[in-house]
Amino acid sequence: MALLEKWNRSRDLERLRHEFDDLLERFGFEPGGLLKGWQTSSLRPAIESYVDGDKYTVRIELPGVDPKEVDIKVGGGVLTVKGSREEKHESSQRDFHRREFRYGSFERAVTLPEGMKAET
Repeated sequence: MALLEKWNRSRDLERLRHEFDDLLERFGFEPGGLLKGWQTSSLRPAIESYVDGDKYTVRIELPGVDPKEVDIKVGGGVLTVKGSREEKHESSQRDFHRREFRYGSFERAVTLPEGMKAET
């Protein structure tokens, strides 16, 4: 018998929003609703941001991405992070049973709070 879990409106709505964002990105749409192009970005790194005293910190989870290949820019109150995670091709061919790793280019933008000075 499965255990019942109490419904948490904010958690479930946040999960739905992330799933909907992922779906839109797969079809080439950005949050503004504009078609980005025929090729979609397949990688959407997780972001967390927080304020600690007088510092605002943004962390982006980028496993398997070479830090030298990440482009970080700040302008107009927006932090933009671009890069890609490339699939390594090995000589032996594998018959995957499950494949959940995502590869490709990514771009994430975070609007900075008012009055923040940018440091990378």
